[in-house]
Amino acid sequence: MEDQLERVTEQFAGEPIHDDGASPRMPFPTSYILNRDQEDEIIEHALNRLGELERESGRDRVGAGDWWLNDSQGIGYQDPQGTDRTEKTWMGKRKLYDLVFDNDVEYRAYLLGGIFEESNLVVPMARRITRQMVARAVNYYFSTDPWFALYPVGQLDKTRADKADRYCRWKMEQSQLKRSLEMATERAFILGESVVKTSWERKEQVYQTTATVLIDAQGNDILTATGDYILESDTWILRTIEDPETGEIIDNEEFVLKRDGKTPQPQQMIWQTKQITRRIKHYSGPSAKVINFLDVLIPLEAPSIQEADCVVHLYDMPVMDLADQWRKGIEGAPDADENVEATKKAIELIRELSADGGASKNAQNSMKYGDGDVVEASQRQNSIVSIAEFHLRYDADGDGMMEDVILIVDRDSGTPIFYDYEANVTPNGLRPFSVVRVNEKAGRWYGIGAMEMFETSQQIVDLTVNRWNFLQSKSARVDFWSPHNTIEGNADPSLKVNWGGTYTPRPGKTAKDCLETVYLENSKGQDLKQFTEFFMQIAMNESGVQHANDSQVAGMDSTKLATGIRNIEKSGQELFSLHLGHLEPGITDVLTKNIQLVMANLDEMEVFHYFEEGEQSEEGENGEGVGKLISIDPGEIADIEVDIKILLTRYRGEQILEGSIRAVELVNKYYSQPYEVQVLTATLYREMLKALQVGNADKVIQPIEIMPTDPKGPNPNTLASGVAPKPQVSNPNL
Repeated sequence: MEDQLERVTEQFAGEPIHDDGASPRMPFPTSYILNRDQEDEIIEHALNRLGELERESGRDRVGAGDWWLNDSQGIGYQDPQGTDRTEKTWMGKRKLYDLVFDNDVEYRAYLLGGIFEESNLVVPMARRITRQMVARAVNYYFSTDPWFALYPVGQLDKTRADKADRYCRWKMEQSQLKRSLEMATERAFILGESVVKTSWERKEQVYQTTATVLIDAQGNDILTATGDYILESDTWILRTIEDPETGEIIDNEEFVLKRDGKTPQPQQMIWQTKQITRRIKHYSGPSAKVINFLDVLIPLEAPSIQEADCVVHLYDMPVMDLADQWRKGIEGAPDADENVEATKKAIELIRELSADGGASKNAQNSMKYGDGDVVEASQRQNSIVSIAEFHLRYDADGDGMMEDVILIVDRDSGTPIFYDYEANVTPNGLRPFSVVRVNEKAGRWYGIGAMEMFETSQQIVDLTVNRWNFLQSKSARVDFWSPHNTIEGNADPSLKVNWGGTYTPRPGKTAKDCLETVYLENSKGQDLKQFTEFFMQIAMNESGVQHANDSQVAGMDSTKLATGIRNIEKSGQELFSLHLGHLEPGITDVLTKNIQLVMANLDEMEVFHYFEEGEQSEEGENGEGVGKLISIDPGEIADIEVDIKILLTRYRGEQILEGSIRAVELVNKYYSQPYEVQVLTATLYREMLKALQVGNADKVIQPIEIMPTDPKGPNPNTLASGVAPKPQVSNPNL
């Protein structure tokens, strides 16, 4: 065991716990209570199911390395029909699609052979189409800011939904959800689908420092509303109180801590300098990560990821990280007998895992780096435990009902690390996985990617180009030398042609009789070029993303006309709309899970900086690029996930323009009404402007009484009030 692990566990040193064969091995108490036999049963079922899924998908043969180097002389040659070849398995095909997208086609010389052993050039046609598809989809969904919004469903949720909308936008920006979804979209077009896992991530740092903190008369620390120390450098401000009826600020003399806006300033400020333990929270929020397709196992016949009987996520975790999470989690926990027992079990688990830590078994951590070197277990600083995270539907407690449970085990030893009901781990009781896919396959959870769509065309084009290149390489000049027709050769029959030498033809012989050159020309080059262009044209037409340049390369004469270009663009939009429709459910599901996770984990007052164009800052400055600090309380948006809907904002520019035009029309219509009608309809017009996403609707709609114009001249009272008189309009005498 490493020294740092020993330092973590030695604080709780005691007599080691020996396995009595009857008590459950999982150290952490949860609501899913199993005895030893039930625990062993569910672990055995999970590991057996893992093996079945690996064989079904082909992961047991594909792995993470260059499997084709060995497979080309093995199972492929023993199976002439090719039905059981590794590259024909579900994961084997996706591995090759991924390689072709990266222009890494070394495998073709081993698996396909033939011309690819002599020439292995690649025309990145499928890659070009896929990249264009990805770019168009990303631009469609994520090119605007904001790219999503929360809209209230009930009348009572409008104010709460607006605050939740701003808070969730800020949280999603922190978590870089947009970037994760862009990556998921790219992987979906390459492979057909991408699995995204949503989890709660907390990054914090614990340290000790010497500081001057606020204490009371008894010497006890005075803490903030969030439980932190109050430092001498903290600032105190006047508490802001609004009149619930008028919304105006009420004058008061109560000072509160600016950092949380709640902690009142004590009458007597007593400071003490001492050493304190502080915790810095760098980030606390949702995390959406795209899982390597080789590290997630889902039954191929499952219609959806939620309906599958078993979903497995394979990943590695340093034992030190596991120990660190456990150590921080027990801080402040009561010293009950059950907690003491759980602590002892956790220590034994950490010691066991650190002793068994070995090489990585998941694809993500077994990727090649640099010149193809793989990081071995002996080179790692920390012991690594291979984790298998199961999301099962299984009846292990014997109550006759199938339960959705999460089970985390050490794959090498089968040691249980954690298990509980799924509903106790996720906010909605569903598995924390979402599938973003294109070209949905009926009755299956996965899809068909662009690389698979154009696989046949790509192979035909590459075969043709490589044959063309091979023919060109064999084109050469052949010299026919007849030395006996020269005087020098007649004397020396073995005379060789020497560049720069002088030879004399025999009488009656010409230079052509002595030396003749024949050129071997490629007569099929033009035919092969037309053949290649034909298949490129077919692929471009099917993709729905072609433009004039693509069609020009493919030899389409219609693209030389403006009408032809417009027809190509129109037909492309129609074809590509199908892919966009396939993507939307998965993207929406990822976004929904992240927002639900934010709402479920909002357990403390949080202050965030919100950036909105045209809004007023705390200093009262208006204009573009002004931000404001907003505090949000858990009670303000509690249960709001059932009262709002999520709408992806597409074509935001057009929507903003159309909404602005409509807003101007509403404002003009409002101020054209009499003052009495303005007062009665002010609330209605504000709601209409807010529905159009006008941020300062309350300031735009303010009833203004405009005095009628006196035909004898301007009204002095009107001028004094600062309201300009309405100009008179006279009709000309015609």
